[in-house]
Amino acid sequence: MHFLSPRRTDLEMIKRVRFLKRKTLLIAAILLAVVVLSLVIGFLTYPEERVGLPPTKAPPSAAEPSFVPMPTPPAKTKEVTGAPIPSPTPPPESAVPTPPYYESEPIAEPSTLEIVERMVIYTAQISIEVEDVEAAAYRIQSIAEGSGGFVQRISISGEERKSGLITIRVPQDKFYEVLRQIESVGNVTNKEVSGEDVTEKYIDLEARLKNAKREEERLLAILDKATDVDDILKVEKELMRVRETIETLEGQLRYLERRVEYSTISVFLEETARPPVISNVKVVEVSTTKVTIEWITDVPSTSLVEYGTTKSYGYEVYDPRPVKEHSITITGLKDSTTYHFRVKSTAYGKTATSNDYTFTTESEPWIKIPEIDWGYPIERGLWGFLVLAQVLITIFVFFAPLLVIVGPPVYYFYRRRVRSKEASEEK
Repeated sequence: MHFLSPRRTDLEMIKRVRFLKRKTLLIAAILLAVVVLSLVIGFLTYPEERVGLPPTKAPPSAAEPSFVPMPTPPAKTKEVTGAPIPSPTPPPESAVPTPPYYESEPIAEPSTLEIVERMVIYTAQISIEVEDVEAAAYRIQSIAEGSGGFVQRISISGEERKSGLITIRVPQDKFYEVLRQIESVGNVTNKEVSGEDVTEKYIDLEARLKNAKREEERLLAILDKATDVDDILKVEKELMRVRETIETLEGQLRYLERRVEYSTISVFLEETARPPVISNVKVVEVSTTKVTIEWITDVPSTSLVEYGTTKSYGYEVYDPRPVKEHSITITGLKDSTTYHFRVKSTAYGKTATSNDYTFTTESEPWIKIPEIDWGYPIERGLWGFLVLAQVLITIFVFFAPLLVIVGPPVYYFYRRRVRSKEASEEK
């Protein structure tokens, strides 16, 4: 009977204990490495939009973001003086400018202006679109001065799109001629011509003035004959009232005469509207379910992005705020999907559209983490573990055929070497 010596038995026990310790340490090291590697991968690759956000569905049924329109800042107004718009010329002494009077009911252009028989005050308001507001105002001023009239007021405002208002007074007999010349300055968008017949009013004022002058003459005659102080004071007081009435009536008559003699034309000028210029369209941030698109326009305008998996798009996100630097964020996208998109901006009723662009969303891991609020560090660690598991599964699938072929021979030679070593130790 063969018995193992006590020394040999102790040596085998020591070897087994050491083997178990090494095996335990190796397993613990592997587990620790997996945990640390999962945390590192999770903090480096975890998508930011998953933290604290509810799960999204793709494709979206409607545009997600909503925006509140902001009021457009008021344009700065400047009074034009000097070149290229010369200062308004002073009016003639017989035609002091007065506030324009507008009559809502337009009249037709007469074949012959009734300057003597009828007293008619002509006014006109015209809106014109022009390429250059300042040049158009200068031309209108030249037309007014060339017809014997004058400029009553000029003002120009705006930065990106200028506008202006010029009011001129022209002789009545050249009213329609000047109007036709002004219409040739640009594209007329609105025109209103009106006339107010003040003949009866003028005749009534003349009659009241004659009566007042007769009353003044009678009071002067009474004053010459009066001898009592009280009578003289009473007559002078009444004479003062009559003279005030005469001055008022004469002023009203002069005002009507000036209004009839010089007609008023108000011209509103506005630069021709054109679509905004779109530039620097770029995708600045792409994730698995979200993308941010930015672009620039030369004037404040609205923002709109059309997008979809084909060039027919199908979805859009709109921001009505007029801005120059545009930024639109789209959410609810599918991962690992290529989308087509184009941007649009609208200003002053004109819309500009960009070319077609594409972007591709990032891919999700094969094993997805449940939508549970694990806490920030734990969720990142689980995410990293799933990414690591995906990598290991990929390596295993790739090397499995190689292990099947090479594994048995390697194991055979390994076991043969172990047995040979044990046999040499027994000797």
